[in-house]
Amino acid sequence: MTSRIIVSVTQRDIDVAESMPRVPSLLPILCPVARALRRHRPFRRAMVTSFGRVLGSDYNILAPVRVRKFVRAFDQGRPVEPFAFEIEVPA
Repeated sequence: MTSRIIVSVTQRDIDVAESMPRVPSLLPILCPVARALRRHRPFRRAMVTSFGRVLGSDYNILAPVRVRKFVRAFDQGRPVEPFAFEIEVPA
């Protein structure tokens, strides 16, 4: 049986990420979605790629469509807003 959690990407997550330099190698770590995921124990070391994959030492999950659209918009410098999404917790 798998469990799911709701993750909230806050305005603070967005503001902090926007204030950081756009160094390509750091984007997966600084991504607002990655920041939000890391507040939840199973995702303490999460990174989010520009392709919308959630990566950690024990998991590689395709993020929900809503997350992938957010990441794409954020990476392209378009305006984004806080939102919440549900994701499966890695076993």
